Amino acid sequence: MVKISLSVIIFSCLMSQVIFAQQNGWQNLEWGMEIEEVLEEYPNAIEKDSPSRYQNPYGNHKYNPIRLESYKLVETDFFVDFVFDEDKLVGVVLGADKSISMSTNYRRVINGLKSRYGEPNLSEKDEDDSIANIWESEETQIRANYIPLPTLDRYSIRLSYWMVDQSELDRF
Repeated sequence: MVKISLSVIIFSCLMSQVIFAQQNGWQNLEWGMEIEEVLEEYPNAIEKDSPSRYQNPYGNHKYNPIRLESYKLVETDFFVDFVFDEDKLVGVVLGADKSISMSTNYRRVINGLKSRYGEPNLSEKDEDDSIANIWESEETQIRANYIPLPTLDRYSIRLSYWMVDQSELDRF
């Protein structure tokens, strides 16, 4: 019985890594898709009048001309920003700012990611109680961040999926 349980656990861990190794985007989207293709998949997304700039994990600034105002995840409404470079999809950032406890949502996000992709490659907790968990594959980096905002009695969750830029990695 113990051998069977251990085999199931090992198989589940290996399968989560295989699934993550095949991650090439977010949901039905793939890295490199054009703005029009993203809008076809998410027709409720709106084109922003003044796009925001995001800094990807390599320090390069990208822009997001498209936002989905409401996406339900762990019983919470997140916004979704689709991030582009030269009109090609390179990242997706989900965000929620709430005044309820961290354990309610952030732990659900982390548990969902762990069940799908296995344990993160990196987990950090800073002095200000912010938390970062990072999963990496050859094509995608997933970051889950919890950021406390004590002066506002709120916290922020950011969940980002980034295309791995091999040319940037080669510079290291």
